[in-house]
Amino acid sequence: KAWISRLDIEGTSEKDIFNFGKIWIFILCIMWASASFSGTIAVGTSLAAMTLASLVASAIMLSASFSKDQVKYNKEAILERVRAKYGDNLDYVRGLFIVTMSPFLILYLLLSMINQLVRRVGVNPCSRPSSNPQDPDQTAGIFTVRTRKHLAKIKRWDRANVFTIAVYWGIGYMVLQVLCAQLTIAFWFS
Repeated sequence: KAWISRLDIEGTSEKDIFNFGKIWIFILCIMWASASFSGTIAVGTSLAAMTLASLVASAIMLSASFSKDQVKYNKEAILERVRAKYGDNLDYVRGLFIVTMSPFLILYLLLSMINQLVRRVGVNPCSRPSSNPQDPDQTAGIFTVRTRKHLAKIKRWDRANVFTIAVYWGIGYMVLQVLCAQLTIAFWFS
């Protein structure tokens, strides 16, 4: 069984979300395998476009299916169960996040700084600074309040362990890239 089925789901809406996730992963694996077997570039490009379009359509469908309160409750319940079951191994996921999402994380931090700068300077009339000195955006520093919350969560990580695991992910990726490329060439021309 998939790791998702071991999370002891009690609520029906949570169960529906997990069932949707299982079906989604299964369909993506089948599409990836069929594109891999065909071996053509056009199929791979079509598969990527279809996957992204399906992901957007699924997100729209899920957002229309559940209320904001249900989404919040389900998200918190699922995250709590994942933390309870896999809390010791979350550093591997965090390391993978650092390796794969670092450019986007840097872009997110830059956009947050620009957003806060525009808000403080008051260049845009829609984003004038609040007259309340206790407003969190006024005391947030160079980042927005939401970004500061995200950074606070990252600061609670065991960063030495996460960055070590991120380096291992990077080494593994590079080894597999070189190994797979060499083996493909070796078997293709033999």
